[in-house]
Amino acid sequence: MTRMKAVGGLRIIQRSPPVAAWHDTPAASGVAVCSYTKWVSWASLGLIVFALVMRLPLLFYAPYEPDEFEHLHAAWAVAHGQVPFRDFWQLHPPLLYYLMAPVFTMLGEDLRIIYVARGFVFLCILLILLQLYRIARECFDSLTGLLAVLLLSYVLLHFQASYFFRPDTLEALVVIVGLWRFMRAWRSHRRIEFVASGAILGVGFWVLSKALFPLAGLSLVFVLSSVLRRPAGALRSNFVGMLFFLGAFAIPVVLGGFLLWAAGALPNFLRWGVIHTFRYPVHFSAIRALLPEVNLTFLALAVVGIVRAVARANVMDEFHLSPILAGSMTAAAFLFLMPAPNPQSALPFIPVAAMYAAEVLRWVFKRALPSEGSVALTHGKPGAPAIRLPGRLTWACLAALLTSMACAPPLWDLVADLPRFRKAAVRTNQTIRFVLSLAPPGDSVYDAHGLYIFRPHATYYYRLSRGIIAWLHSGLIPETEIMNDLWRNQCKVVIVNWYEERLPSGLARFLRSHYVYVSSERQSKRMPVHVAGSVLRPADLSGSRATVSLIASAEYAVRPQGGTPKIYLDGRLYQAPLFLSQGNHQIAVDGDFQEIAIFYSRVLTVGLGDSS
Repeated sequence: MTRMKAVGGLRIIQRSPPVAAWHDTPAASGVAVCSYTKWVSWASLGLIVFALVMRLPLLFYAPYEPDEFEHLHAAWAVAHGQVPFRDFWQLHPPLLYYLMAPVFTMLGEDLRIIYVARGFVFLCILLILLQLYRIARECFDSLTGLLAVLLLSYVLLHFQASYFFRPDTLEALVVIVGLWRFMRAWRSHRRIEFVASGAILGVGFWVLSKALFPLAGLSLVFVLSSVLRRPAGALRSNFVGMLFFLGAFAIPVVLGGFLLWAAGALPNFLRWGVIHTFRYPVHFSAIRALLPEVNLTFLALAVVGIVRAVARANVMDEFHLSPILAGSMTAAAFLFLMPAPNPQSALPFIPVAAMYAAEVLRWVFKRALPSEGSVALTHGKPGAPAIRLPGRLTWACLAALLTSMACAPPLWDLVADLPRFRKAAVRTNQTIRFVLSLAPPGDSVYDAHGLYIFRPHATYYYRLSRGIIAWLHSGLIPETEIMNDLWRNQCKVVIVNWYEERLPSGLARFLRSHYVYVSSERQSKRMPVHVAGSVLRPADLSGSRATVSLIASAEYAVRPQGGTPKIYLDGRLYQAPLFLSQGNHQIAVDGDFQEIAIFYSRVLTVGLGDSS
């Protein structure tokens, strides 16, 4: 029996359970349903807990990523009074950095800040899972909610998001909470919920400007509802609701823009944080970026689930249309609009995809065991189940196979990589401590490689990412701007491997001319730390003399290799580290040598064990 009722102008079709040709006892049917639901629910819950427990050691042992240090350094800079987009370069809105700044104020130069930051994103992951369960339970049922959490827990992209400090995880939480409030607004018809949803997404804009994509998808719900609604009163109600929703979104956006304007950072935010986000010079395929991070089984289940939902969209109300449109618009922007869609940019719509993938998986599980009302006549024999035992076993095997294919691969990869993770983290910690010992508080550091947190950066464009290098080659960012910053700030320490980075020739020559690599007892040769100085070879001399240009005023040491020549600096015989001012200095060499390095002498101090 089929009934149709109208809710807000959209049709909702309600189908009654099929009438069986035989009458099973309610107790027996109820036991089957209860047993089936409990078995799948408890198994799902156990796998979810296991996935969460597996994340805990990775909070400490996962290798650091340059992006993590970019965001951690931005929070450190905010804690020290710097303003994003005015005092240091960023492509990301600054809210996360202001949230993390108090941690830097409390802990100071403590590497445990990395673990605190990862703990914060792990908390965001837990809240995302809880919110996803709530939405899936309301859209479908509690079992679909558990299966959605299970699938999302084992998506490698979502797994990694729990132990890498990035704004994308917080953005995904803000989006899914805003989506839930928006759905509640349609169910309760309370405008205050539209206001809450819009305000939450407006705050999310200052986490990542990608909050505009789910905002556009949710705005389409008003449009679609108005198209299907004919009465003038319904159109007016939708228009007012949209005004409340978009107006609430605009309030935190305008307020944040005003604060940036008052700080003198708004023009650079509009340039780098908005315009050039969509003009990023590095392009790559979204699908190619996503496939290594998202299991193909998960994607296939999600696509099937979304197609089924879209096919039934004409019989859904606005409550059920909201996640479809919000997720679809965000996914479309990821696939077709963003020039360089890093996999993390998919985090806001992956939870919605997990919900629809879970509904398909639940349908498969449901076919594996009889449920109440799923009985029919078979070969004229009353009381025979709709799906016989062999068929149910086939469905059960398919359900188990799909679940294992969606959950198993990420775990094996991560467990196998744990030893390598720990070694990489130890090396990076050594680099940070080595740089801290080289650069006293107040000294600037140029972390062009993206491995560093503390100390002020010597240049506005502190990290030579692929985008920055492309803009340097195109001339949008002049090479001389970075060179002048290094010279003006008398930068003594540079973290960069210019043999791996495709630097413009002028900047590469400048770095090689003014910085040298000198190993110490505390520094592994793998660490790309260079210090102020210069290197001379016999071909650089003219009549046993040469001129060296030093970028910073400091004590310098001289170390010859391949001989024991006498070395004169500005006419004085070198015997111990000398204070040399910034600029040109004369060097004279008496004797044979292969190479002479003049370098910032704090390296020797650190190598002898004095880190004061």
